[in-house]
Amino acid sequence: MTRTFEAPSTARRVEHRPPAVDVLAPVFVVLYLLVVFTPFEVLVNVPGSVSSYVLPALGLCVLALTPSERLARIPISLPLLGFVLWASLSVLWSDDPASTIFVIRSEIFPLVMVALVAGTVRPKMLAKVVLWTSLSICAWSLLISLALPTSRVAILGDTLEQQFGFRGTFGHKNDLGVFVVLTLAVALPLLRIKGRRVILGALVLLALSTRSATA
Repeated sequence: MTRTFEAPSTARRVEHRPPAVDVLAPVFVVLYLLVVFTPFEVLVNVPGSVSSYVLPALGLCVLALTPSERLARIPISLPLLGFVLWASLSVLWSDDPASTIFVIRSEIFPLVMVALVAGTVRPKMLAKVVLWTSLSICAWSLLISLALPTSRVAILGDTLEQQFGFRGTFGHKNDLGVFVVLTLAVALPLLRIKGRRVILGALVLLALSTRSATA
């Protein structure tokens, strides 16, 4: 009696192959953080068209590659939906409609797109991506501020007066300060590793070191 071996069909192999969006979606979330918060603005000057057009276009490409069952599970945030609607309607009463439209195009569109893409990512994976990307940016900002004198001073207006304040490679110390506060908001509930208190303490010190009233 002869036993025959049947190779698995191509369709079955494809079915069990992890979708490319398992990598692309988290990468897009990281890219959003880098483009919108500009943690490397001193080193790389990102054109405004990147956040207005390139980033939303990349998000659409990721969504186009996402399996339909994942798209059906994207959660709808009513607060976000209300904010987007209010921001869009604000053009009607804005004193400078052109500037308002620019803000909507460069900030609201990418925000909506990252919310949709993030909705296709497993919550645990999404939490890890946001947490460790934010912590890495804060660690870089702290180290570069300690290493370079230019990264711990800010130039005030046209007077060229220098004011002490850690800013890393952010364009301004307020930008770093706000980012650190947001990172703290993520780390407090999600960071569960040895040395947690040390990391949280370092984030608090970094926020204070920016001397940012906004933060």
